Amino acid sequence: MKDNKQLIEQLGQMSVADFVELTRQLEETWGVSASDAYVQVIGPDPSSLTVPEPPPEYELVMISPGNSKVQAIRLIREVTGLGLSECVVLANDLPSVIRSGLEPEVARDLERRFEELGADVELR
Repeated sequence: MKDNKQLIEQLGQMSVADFVELTRQLEETWGVSASDAYVQVIGPDPSSLTVPEPPPEYELVMISPGNSKVQAIRLIREVTGLGLSECVVLANDLPSVIRSGLEPEVARDLERRFEELGADVELR
């Protein structure tokens, strides 16, 4: 500890030119670079980092239940877990959001299933 304090005092008394020369000699002797250490401490350039975008979320919106309203209500009940009366309200009060916060694959699958019944749905 006492040796470190003496070293710090000696370094503080050096001129800038002497300190630069000492740094160069230490780099050569130990095979290191002060600029490399700076990059490691600071890290990479923030502009080179990319932030991943969150996956898009979709809403499945029913525009029309089509000719098979009963089948559409059954499918609404299956995919939402709601009771019969809530599903009837969704099928009657159009347009209505059937599900939201869907991942793209799930949204496309549900859209396909409703369209197979003849319902008119869209993804938003």
